[in-house]
Amino acid sequence: MSGSARHVTERVGGTYAARLQRFGTCMPLALLWYVGRFLRQKALLLYFRTLGRYGFRRMGSGVVLDGWVQFVWPCADIRLGNRVRVGRRCVFQGFPGAVIDIGDGVTLNDGAYVTSLFGISIGARTSIAEYVSLRDYDHGWQDPDVPIQEQGYVGAPIRIGCDCWLGRGVFVKGGVSIGDGSVIGANAVVTKDIPPMSVAAGNPARVLRKRDGAGVPSTQRSGSRD
Repeated sequence: MSGSARHVTERVGGTYAARLQRFGTCMPLALLWYVGRFLRQKALLLYFRTLGRYGFRRMGSGVVLDGWVQFVWPCADIRLGNRVRVGRRCVFQGFPGAVIDIGDGVTLNDGAYVTSLFGISIGARTSIAEYVSLRDYDHGWQDPDVPIQEQGYVGAPIRIGCDCWLGRGVFVKGGVSIGDGSVIGANAVVTKDIPPMSVAAGNPARVLRKRDGAGVPSTQRSGSRD
């Protein structure tokens, strides 16, 4: 074996050995972290199924809570289906009479904010990215002679279909329906209905194309101007 080949072999071998050594050093810490995370998740589930039932009215099987969940209103009607995953620092606010219904296999990532006065439903297998805001009501503001804080709330239910993906920071306003299989780009502001199997983005959100790759005429784009 030539000198250069021997040098490369020794260098690669040394690097590999160093990686193995670091892996062996980190293994106990990684194992401890995973065990701690597992125990924390089980403790959270036990709490919200017993003492904390004021938060979730119904919890299906296989639910995973990655961290503490904040409830702005106690005793809200919040229903989690099977295999729902709720990320850290998620916030739920359900006013009396409103139902927040989250379907099977839904994922709500860290910092998602769901607040409802009229009702919010999320279909099965939908993915909600970090810091998405679902808010089905707004302050009334139409009367200039009355302070906005005294004009109450206006809004309508939000309906999000199955197998959708809402990117990071998306905002969905009251009265909006997002069809099955739709993808909403990060930071979009959804103010009008999105048809099924659509790709939408922007402020306000507009349908850019269908998921089969076909374009969408401008007259059919959500939020397009006349």
